Amino acid sequence: MLFNSIPFVIFLLTVLTLFNLLPARQRLHWLLLSSYFFYGWWNPLFLPLLLGSTILNFIISLWLDKSTGHRKELLAAGIGLNIALLSYFKYRNFFLEAIGFSPVTSLVLPLGISFICLQAISYLIDVYRRETAPPDLLSFALFKAFFPQLLAGPIERVGTLIPQLTFKSPTQFSWIVQGTKFIVWGYYKKVLVADKLALVVDPVFSNPQLFNPILLLAATILFSGQIYCDFSGYTDIARGAALTFGVNLSPNFCNPFGSSSLQIFWQRWHRTLHYWFKDYLYVPLEKVVPHKARILLVFLLSGLWHGANLTFVAWGLFHGILYIITHEGQKILIRIPYALQVALTFTLVTLGWVFFRAQSLSQAVYIFTSFSHIHVLSLSQAATEGLQQLYQHTIISPASLSIILSLLLLFLLIEYTGILKNLLQSPIDRTISIKRLILMDLLLILMILFGDWASNSFIYYQF
Repeated sequence: MLFNSIPFVIFLLTVLTLFNLLPARQRLHWLLLSSYFFYGWWNPLFLPLLLGSTILNFIISLWLDKSTGHRKELLAAGIGLNIALLSYFKYRNFFLEAIGFSPVTSLVLPLGISFICLQAISYLIDVYRRETAPPDLLSFALFKAFFPQLLAGPIERVGTLIPQLTFKSPTQFSWIVQGTKFIVWGYYKKVLVADKLALVVDPVFSNPQLFNPILLLAATILFSGQIYCDFSGYTDIARGAALTFGVNLSPNFCNPFGSSSLQIFWQRWHRTLHYWFKDYLYVPLEKVVPHKARILLVFLLSGLWHGANLTFVAWGLFHGILYIITHEGQKILIRIPYALQVALTFTLVTLGWVFFRAQSLSQAVYIFTSFSHIHVLSLSQAATEGLQQLYQHTIISPASLSIILSLLLLFLLIEYTGILKNLLQSPIDRTISIKRLILMDLLLILMILFGDWASNSFIYYQF
């Protein structure tokens, strides 16, 4: 059940309606059952995995909370079991191929397994540190399974999410209004920007040999927009859906492409994952691992977390090395104009996406090599040739390309001006409310006219 599908809209409305009709003591049970239904919709065989992970981590957390001895061993066992679960499903073939064995082709990757395991590990560490106490089993089960954030985050902490899962009062109308705004804006970013940009990006990266260097560069730049709108669109829908029940999930993005350095970029991009690695890996290793080595380790594991492929490892190392270089040269970089700092950061991040999006390291090398063949004096001719190749080898036509670029331009106008902030604020007066309503109607009309619902899954579902 994709977020960008009609069945999900029906599901959300049904769950929300019955949630408000039920007595307070039954709302948590209803949301838990609904979340299990949502997860089982993909594949019922995944449900025992989620249930088993929930019960096992809950039992270990109780032992950690009550035990006064061997707590480190208990924590290590709990973390090890979660890593083993993740490794079996996600990295089994990666390791088998690395030692020369044939991959297991029948192995199915359970949806959201990476997020489920990371959330469980952080919970066990928090209990070990005495920063939180184990909640009751039902609350913990909903913490693990809450459907808006189950598959791709945000990666919530127990101390942040559990206190919101009381549901003593029915949903307030203001929560529904605010949640709907987030959902509509998330749908716009996913259906009308990310999925439309994919019509250009996916064919180019599938067969880069068919396209000239200028089109490969354009596709790389557009992928920055695609992955941002895809993942932040998911986050907006998740936050909006949760908000209709009175649950405020953590924001995952904060204008990352307006960052003036890689350090700031990674504080704004996938923020809950960034702070997970910082709090549970980087800081704990402070006394035993040097600073630069910890940075490389964090980015290496972050890359590997995204996928069992050498391209993701290369992406992580690429960012780790650049992070260290730019940090060391910070005194020099801050002397250049702020706009150039932002442009440099965007350029470095965009080049890194080549590793992230490429199907193999050899393909990434080919794309990088092609960039060196771009000549400033022949840009006009190369651009014309690239458009002809695009029309020839994809389903894109001049008219559809114009629509795609127009939808992208509207997104940039709304996202990077005061319009978005005004849209997502609560209504202040009648005039502003009418303006917001007109904008929401415009976005809905555009989605009806040009949206292709449930045609593309979210990129981060594969992680």
